[in-house]
Amino acid sequence: MKRFLKIVGIVAFLLYGLNLGLDYAISFKLQHSADRRYIGWSKIINEQLDADLVILGSSRAWVQYSPAILDSILQLNSFNMGIDGSALNRQIIRYEVFDHYHAKKPKYIVLNVDYFSAHEWSYGYEREQFFPYMWNPFMREEIGKVEPMSWAERYIPVYRYTTYKGLYNVVHEKPWDATTYKGYMGRESTWAVKAYEELTTLHITTDERVMAMFDQFLNERKQEGIQVIFCYAPIYIGLTDKADNLDEFFACFNGYAERYDFPILDYTYHELSMDTAYFYNATHLNKFGAELFSAQLAYDLDSIGVNR
Repeated sequence: MKRFLKIVGIVAFLLYGLNLGLDYAISFKLQHSADRRYIGWSKIINEQLDADLVILGSSRAWVQYSPAILDSILQLNSFNMGIDGSALNRQIIRYEVFDHYHAKKPKYIVLNVDYFSAHEWSYGYEREQFFPYMWNPFMREEIGKVEPMSWAERYIPVYRYTTYKGLYNVVHEKPWDATTYKGYMGRESTWAVKAYEELTTLHITTDERVMAMFDQFLNERKQEGIQVIFCYAPIYIGLTDKADNLDEFFACFNGYAERYDFPILDYTYHELSMDTAYFYNATHLNKFGAELFSAQLAYDLDSIGVNR
């Protein structure tokens, strides 16, 4: 019996070691891929970005704020940390990861604020983007603040990959390639989506947990002497006109800006917001619109003293 148990123990140990090595290999592969789900996190963790200005937001930051244009006009170094499909809670965690790995703090944070910034405690969407970083104790802790992970997903090698799409599919999955420059990915698409037309009314909501986390984030940046610029980037006017509590939305976020004495740049009724030629859907500028917006934003930032 003892011999049997010893053999079982050795086999279990060898299998665990094999799975551990396999997990490490898969995680390493994904961290160094060009896949848009992983590349942003990897750059923040593994590269010294030396950013004077960082851009925070969801996909509406990711595809709309061009660091190349901002840098050329403002003569500083910027980086776009927009994260697809994410409300403020995930955006703040991304900044905290950046802050942990970079001794140099930015002078400025441009925060994209829109109707969906705080409407829910976002989790679940593309949660596989976090899988390769479960090896990292700091990342595991940060991710756990906003993305529920089971004990098995956190600590059992390979398990999280098998529950996602199956081990074979994860290994052979074609990368969701995205050509980015300093975190930004302009979309060449033209207007094609009319889903907003099916919406009769847009009611903007805020989640109390998100707003509490946001308040703490602003307070910490104020204490550090970092200027946060609230930016209401263009959203197609056809969607804005459907909002039934727009004044309440602006009062909420403008109140936070005023409390901490942070500036606001508002493009809600800018000419870019009036024409579908600048959008690929109601909430996202296409590359043409994004680059026009980035230039306008750069000049407006310069006018309020944001520069090297």
